[in-house]
Amino acid sequence: MKNPVVALGLRRSGPRLGGMLLLTGTVAIAACSGEHNPTAPSAAGAPPLAESIGDLSERGTETSSALAVAKATVCHRTMGTNDFVVTQIPESALQSHMDHGDMHYSPVSLAAATYTASKNAASALFAFDGNSATTWNGAAYPAQYIEVNFGSPQSFWKIASVVDQSPSGTTVHQVTLEGVPAFSWTGVTAYGDVLSHTFDGVQTAQRVRITTTESPSWVAWRDISFPQCA
Repeated sequence: MKNPVVALGLRRSGPRLGGMLLLTGTVAIAACSGEHNPTAPSAAGAPPLAESIGDLSERGTETSSALAVAKATVCHRTMGTNDFVVTQIPESALQSHMDHGDMHYSPVSLAAATYTASKNAASALFAFDGNSATTWNGAAYPAQYIEVNFGSPQSFWKIASVVDQSPSGTTVHQVTLEGVPAFSWTGVTAYGDVLSHTFDGVQTAQRVRITTTESPSWVAWRDISFPQCA
């Protein structure tokens, strides 16, 4: 499952003044005025070209820096629920959002992760590569497990898994964090179904294991992800 992150960017299209390409963006810089403000009339005309380029370069750097500081990425809590959407908000509004239940966005790192499985361990990483076109298949009926070791404790608030199963039928998948039972998925599932679980709060763990104890097919997963806020 992907959580899109809203991206900011400067557009390089805009009016020209004295041969200069003027930066335009989604935020107006109030400090700009007079002949350097493309929206303000100028009786004197444009300054010399060399001066204009240096001035524009400096202002462009200041604008980019201001935009970077002005935004914060958060997990925005849907009102009245425990669901979150990754989004960007003005930095000045961060504390207010935190007070109303939003959380900082902190992606789970797989840079040092290792993967194990009861069968076909060499292909276990395909269940965590973010590509639902690849899969881990244990090539065996239950009980079978797959596990990720992040290499260091990671924080997350949700687990989402895409089922690779044929035929459909009743399945039971037990999830443990650091070897401790956390929850189970139980019910009728079919190929392509998404199983998700949202915890009551942020969880921190280094090892996550999913053990399938009941299934009418070989145990397999197309994708396992950890949308998270910390």
